[in-house]
Amino acid sequence: MEKIKSAKGATGLLVFLLVLNILNMVDRTLITSFGTSIIADLNLSDSQFGLLTGPVFVFFYSIMGLFMGALADRVHRPRLIAAGLVLWSVLTALSGMAKNFMQIGLSRMFIGVGESVMAPSAISMIADLYPKAKRGTATGIYYLGVPLGAGGSFYLAWNLWTFIGIFAGTSLPDLTELGLDFAIAATFIALVLPGIKTVASFSAAVVAGIASVTFTLWEFDLSLVCAALLAMCVGFSIQKIRS
Repeated sequence: MEKIKSAKGATGLLVFLLVLNILNMVDRTLITSFGTSIIADLNLSDSQFGLLTGPVFVFFYSIMGLFMGALADRVHRPRLIAAGLVLWSVLTALSGMAKNFMQIGLSRMFIGVGESVMAPSAISMIADLYPKAKRGTATGIYYLGVPLGAGGSFYLAWNLWTFIGIFAGTSLPDLTELGLDFAIAATFIALVLPGIKTVASFSAAVVAGIASVTFTLWEFDLSLVCAALLAMCVGFSIQKIRS
């Protein structure tokens, strides 16, 4: 029996679809990599941020996927993918300029609409490009974009923060002379400040700051550790009293 070959240029197009799927996933999950900063910048609650990463996006992505699948059967699929790519890219840029929950929520909705184009269009194109015997392998290669894109978003965020740290280290005078204690304190501030939303957490942060400075001036060993433990005790006590 004569072996059925794949369509001409199928490998190149499959690689291109894989790259688009990686970009799709990076775009979709990058918001979680910057979650702490977004919550602090837009003054969001944890519930609101959960809506942005869950129902607001997933509902429109799922429902519109049905319509996009039907549309992919009727229109030029590469152009449909191009339109979806432009839509989700533009809306991602607009979400970066959002000032409140409503603005970023609307952006996430339409990002879901744009990204819903990708899967049905790409899978139908793969079905046209590859014979039945190779279709499963081609589809598996395409879906490698999911883990690669999801992991890539965190890798991208890590590199961005690393670049910011390198820039600060080379631009701010005498930063390297401040030592490990400063690095630990700066990391603590960056992680804790966005989460200060209650009297207990605010009190714990204040106590930690005052105690760390005091213990350091008194040249206590493990001054930062002692300050952190004291702050935790104060915060826990206030929380218990208020509840």
